[in-house]
Amino acid sequence: MPLIAEARAQKLLLVVALIWSVEIFVVQQATCVSEYPLPVFKMLGASGIRFALDILLVSSLLLAVPKKLMPVLFTLSAVFSYGVLVYYDYFARSLSFQVMAHQFGEGGDALKYGALLVNPSWIALLGGLLVAKSTLVWKADSPPRVKMAAAFLLAYVVTLGGANSFVDPLDKLKRFASMDRMGLTYGYLVTWAGEAYYLDPDELRKQAMEQRAIQSDRLSAMERPLALPDHVAVIQVESLDYDILSYEHEGQSPTPYLSSLTQESMYFKVNAHHQNGSADADFILLNNVMPSATVITYKIQGYPYEVTLPRHAGEAGYRTFGFHGNTGQFFDRRSAFSQMGFDGLFFEEEMVQEHGLPRAPWGIQDRDVLSLSNKLFDEAEGKSVHFIITMTSHMPFNFVDEAEQTFRPNPQTKIDNYLNSINYVDRQLQAYVEALPERALVVIYGDHESAAGYAEHQATAGVEYVPLILFQKGENLAAFQQTPLDVARAGGLHTLDIAGYLWSLFEAPPDLPSSDPAEPEAAP
Repeated sequence: MPLIAEARAQKLLLVVALIWSVEIFVVQQATCVSEYPLPVFKMLGASGIRFALDILLVSSLLLAVPKKLMPVLFTLSAVFSYGVLVYYDYFARSLSFQVMAHQFGEGGDALKYGALLVNPSWIALLGGLLVAKSTLVWKADSPPRVKMAAAFLLAYVVTLGGANSFVDPLDKLKRFASMDRMGLTYGYLVTWAGEAYYLDPDELRKQAMEQRAIQSDRLSAMERPLALPDHVAVIQVESLDYDILSYEHEGQSPTPYLSSLTQESMYFKVNAHHQNGSADADFILLNNVMPSATVITYKIQGYPYEVTLPRHAGEAGYRTFGFHGNTGQFFDRRSAFSQMGFDGLFFEEEMVQEHGLPRAPWGIQDRDVLSLSNKLFDEAEGKSVHFIITMTSHMPFNFVDEAEQTFRPNPQTKIDNYLNSINYVDRQLQAYVEALPERALVVIYGDHESAAGYAEHQATAGVEYVPLILFQKGENLAAFQQTPLDVARAGGLHTLDIAGYLWSLFEAPPDLPSSDPAEPEAAP
């Protein structure tokens, strides 16, 4: 190749290396956010190491891979960047190797319906960069330079080894550091390799067991116990925001029934635990301990389920039943629930095969799940607890039948779809509660926020607020509530506090009055 053409090709490849490195670096910087503050010098040092690793690896690939294959690599890189951006946008954390390894199937099931996860701005930007890089590489028309590529790769290995030995040892993943923190230094691929090496099943179980030492039971300390009736329903509602209960669209509430319940219920604003997925919430309620910080706890082999809410309620004379319209294999709930001491489980399989309920595009509609619970309550002899997980209002909020989309007919946006979905759930919950026996206790809480983006929704990054409603037919539990309103609605309670109070109810002496109205605090 003539010297002038050679020099031109090198300049073009240098431009491509800078564009690609900066693209990767920015995506890493946007999605790998340490969960604890770092000194400025530590942050700058980690970022410097990561950029050096990015540009060394990119340069090696540009020099070694035939130019006709580079557009393939650029495309894979763009798809990867888009995937981690979408994951971070929803979960406010970086995508870890353990999540992919243990929850890949569930993520695939959800993404089949994830058309609303499309972000046109990100697609346009990443697509434009892909075209630009491919065009420049084509214009460079430079043959592979294996020796130069090997030199860059050697520099990459030396830099990586030095960082691991003297700056940020990857074995910190085993002790305290997360994917988010180590990703600041190494990006994704190296940190994933570290997770795969250091976080084996035994280590995951050990870390999850350490989480059990975290305790919080602030609600029990503020509230008196209720005398439980024979029928108790605990309902985990998918994507139920705290703010939606006071939100109005064009003067209409999408949740008129739930909003009305708050006037005669014990009502709290709760900081939802949503680190690995929706299953974090039901794990906490059913086990009264914190879940794994790394992966859905149900996925961890050998995790113990000897002390659980079903067994606790059983000791108080209740039969317990679990309901979820998804399959039992989703998040491995069937395996975990079967070890918790439930007297009966009703997942999609049982609902279809044993009760003839129709399948919706994804799982069983909330209407049918709640109707089954009503039916079994009516047939029950003695005391029983139903633990119900809804799912029709799951993102991307397109699971409600067209005929049921009555709040926002002809929905055009994600917000329209969410309002229709949560309005549907509100109507189904009203029908469900109205069909329950008198004095039945209903505990309703959200698993996490919707991230739907409606106008008055004031979510804080990394903090998700959901409601907790304790309603008893024929009783005014609002008058029974002891927690001052400014505390109850401040958002200081955690999902673990819900679990602690719920567990305490099954320890209440049976002769307690169902409600002993105190002077209620005036509503604001």
